Amino acid sequence: DTNTFNNLISQTWPDLHAASTLGGGTFGTVYACTKTDAVTGVTQKEAVKVVRVDFTPVSYAHLRAHATRSNLVCRL
Repeated sequence: DTNTFNNLISQTWPDLHAASTLGGGTFGTVYACTKTDAVTGVTQKEAVKVVRVDFTPVSYAHLRAHATRSNLVCRL
């Protein structure tokens, strides 16, 4: 559901917007997204895969401490 994705992702990356769902499977869903640079106004296409994982509080804290946009988002 792109609306749910947009609501969740906008909390972390407000410049991303899901246009459609590309596919999904056992581990997650892939969304076709657009990102507009706030400085240049250039819009890029991105695919974002949301992986469903059950986190413990400790593993979630570790992910939040070490995750960056560059290692979580793959550019097309």
